[in-house]
Amino acid sequence: MKRSQLILLFILLLLVVGYIWLRSRSPRESLKPVFAVDSLHVGRIEISQGERKIVFSKTPQGWKISQPIDWDVEPDRFGLFFRDVIKGKYATTVIGEGSEAVASYQLQDSLAFWVKVWDSKDRLRTQALFANLGHPFDYFRYAGQDKVYQIRQKVASEYQPDLAYWRKPNVLSISPDRLFRISVRHPKNSYVLSRNADLWHFKDKIAEFDVPPGNVTMAKIQNILAKLDAYNVMQGEEAPALQDLGDPVCEVDILLTDKSQRQIRFYKYQDNYLMTVDNHPDMYFEVIFDTVFRFTRHAPLFNARVGELPPKGAI
Repeated sequence: MKRSQLILLFILLLLVVGYIWLRSRSPRESLKPVFAVDSLHVGRIEISQGERKIVFSKTPQGWKISQPIDWDVEPDRFGLFFRDVIKGKYATTVIGEGSEAVASYQLQDSLAFWVKVWDSKDRLRTQALFANLGHPFDYFRYAGQDKVYQIRQKVASEYQPDLAYWRKPNVLSISPDRLFRISVRHPKNSYVLSRNADLWHFKDKIAEFDVPPGNVTMAKIQNILAKLDAYNVMQGEEAPALQDLGDPVCEVDILLTDKSQRQIRFYKYQDNYLMTVDNHPDMYFEVIFDTVFRFTRHAPLFNARVGELPPKGAI
């Protein structure tokens, strides 16, 4: 190897060694957990902003919403929140400090998004306030402190305390094999569907017949009862008074094979419908017209066979 090549190789080696040495001596960013409690020992979490608040409580069956209603959490969303926020870490470098920094990053008590964490012994462990100014990451501070830090997650904008985003939407879930009788009343008709093994029987004041296997109208009723979802729920002061809703536009009484019963009522409300279910007596669930429409179909549609066009005028 020529002498000039050896010199270049030696210089390159010096540069590499110098780079490694400088990297080893440069200060490294220190990361700490935002919430000072073992994630396995978290017992209660509260998120809030302004007047809106949701409380999550850990039960033997898993995490539940305990305020403002008692309900199952939406597992995917809550899982992401727990991973990104409760288990989240932050750089200990202070971004700003003092009342001006708190105001500049919109971390005032009345404006910020709050997350409070209790341990399994119901001791309040950490209160953190978050805000996002349109940046990829959030800024936060601890309650009672004025040092501002940055967390490499979007918290305030992603996890707002809106109940519709956090509760599992399922209101009622009855598998077809548990249905024994369905009684429906609405202004245009009243009818009863009764089941004997796999055969359903339709009866109203005019017609009576066995529902053909595979009937689409019957299947739609079974499907909605198997997964009756509603994303918006009203309760307490935000809910209208029952007497202000007038008479139900549809009433559904269900008898199950174990002799238990469920009652569903639908009311017209603004542009949609409100639904009540007897196992959640203090709540109104907002549903779309299609949910109600499945129960108010005309008798001939229950008698249509697979592939047949519905009789003229039957909707």
